Amino acid sequence: MKNVNMNITKVLQTEYQDVKSTVLDKIDQTNCIPSENLEKIITAYEEFFTSILSDLSFVNDQQVLNKILAPTFTETLYSLQDITSFCFQLHSYQERKMFQFSGSFLGALILFHYEKTKTTEEYFLVLDNLPNYLHLNAHDNISLKINGPIAGGFGSHSSNAKVTINGSCGNNLGNQMYDGTITVNGNVADYLGNQNIGGKLIVNGKAGHHIGRSMIENSAEIHLNGTYGGISRDFCAGKIYHNDKLIMCREFDETEDINPKMTYEYIDEEVKFSQ
Repeated sequence: MKNVNMNITKVLQTEYQDVKSTVLDKIDQTNCIPSENLEKIITAYEEFFTSILSDLSFVNDQQVLNKILAPTFTETLYSLQDITSFCFQLHSYQERKMFQFSGSFLGALILFHYEKTKTTEEYFLVLDNLPNYLHLNAHDNISLKINGPIAGGFGSHSSNAKVTINGSCGNNLGNQMYDGTITVNGNVADYLGNQNIGGKLIVNGKAGHHIGRSMIENSAEIHLNGTYGGISRDFCAGKIYHNDKLIMCREFDETEDINPKMTYEYIDEEVKFSQ
């Protein structure tokens, strides 16, 4: 645990100091005695590795919750700070087979805690000390900050989540997202907002190609605050902004379920399309 506290102190001196201090100043950096719940989380994580090697159904947050976390935490519950502290243990496991799916365990930790507490506090994951991108899910109604890069598909099918990512993201960020807000203070790859049904995606770094592919909801928004590769020619509905300027908009009559008619279209003369 002493190493964990040393890592926390070091992290506070890095580029995201203002973001990290908000949560990490709540962690007792003077107490080097491992919390009982943190030790139980690590034991559960070991069980996760044993399970996933023989059963790929454990690449699923709900499965991890039901089969590992619920039986482990029957009497006590870990804290938000325990989840953040656990992140500093992950580097010790990065050579393990299937490590990239550790995001399922992290997602289950957050989901189980939220289901028990319905907290409005912000969860905080520190992943920028890892060499590999983790696959993570955004869960409904949860506020979350992530420091570090994450793999593609984040935010898929999520509803009413509020997420800030201080790092880069893979393909398909916000894929089929229903609503909520995801802000990325980094770069994103291709297919940003693919089949987005609603909500807002904000990218403060570079964005790739095929942005807004098959977006189908008038209320869906993408805000690009850096350079971008190109907007998808299959963009259907919603709004896309570049540096706060509307560059693409299509709206449809949402009272028609079958073959709805387009009621409004705007395409800026400087918009770039993907080939």
